[in-house]
Amino acid sequence: MTVDKVVDIVNTARQTALNRYGLERGELKADGTWVTQTDNLIEEFLREKFVALFEQDVHIFGEEGGWTGKESGSYVVIIDPIEGTGPFRDQIPIWGISVGIFHEGRPWLGVFSMPAANHFFLGEFGKGAQLDGQAITVPAATIPISNLAYLGVSSDAHRWNLQQYPGKIRALGASGPHVALVASGVLQAALLTRFSFYDIAGTAIILWAAGGGLYYLSGQPVSPDDIIKSQKPTDAVLACHPDSFEETRKYIQR
Repeated sequence: MTVDKVVDIVNTARQTALNRYGLERGELKADGTWVTQTDNLIEEFLREKFVALFEQDVHIFGEEGGWTGKESGSYVVIIDPIEGTGPFRDQIPIWGISVGIFHEGRPWLGVFSMPAANHFFLGEFGKGAQLDGQAITVPAATIPISNLAYLGVSSDAHRWNLQQYPGKIRALGASGPHVALVASGVLQAALLTRFSFYDIAGTAIILWAAGGGLYYLSGQPVSPDDIIKSQKPTDAVLACHPDSFEETRKYIQR
């Protein structure tokens, strides 16, 4: 079964990343983000395996190497080999291997493996999502928002006026984990303001499979095509239950 083969590929990459965890500091790229040898090793491995799995009928984007493969391929695979390289290099366990797979322009499978935290998220569009083998769904919206709720935020949260949010605010160091934790109900929502779509390609599919949504602050939903074709979002994005978007947005001011 192809889903099982994808999981096996990511689990092999997972072990490689875990074996190298904390052993290198990496270097800063031109855009101010970190890269390590592990990022490159994992990405090269995943590219090779997915080309073979999909018999070259695949177009692949990776954070470090950009686009390769067949432009007209029926499969598109978007890879962030280490989503959260900063936490990875500092031995903070909030990082993961992200793979988002689209088939003929539609989301199909999202995988997000968090080796250091020993968690594995999987979402098959239209068939549901799992965390560590157990089914997950985005909890139904609670309105008004509880003072015990959590809002995940990006590292530039100090530039936003969020003090009216009823619950608590958490910045965990990477956008992918934030979206995954919305899918599992740990976070009520996540405000994504400093990210690229390849950071969340895998977890976006997991979130959709779990019944959640991604929305620009204008209210326009993020589409699969946005993620496939646009590596930089045009606006901040809110990940949440569809019914809680308006309630959450009213607490967010630039």
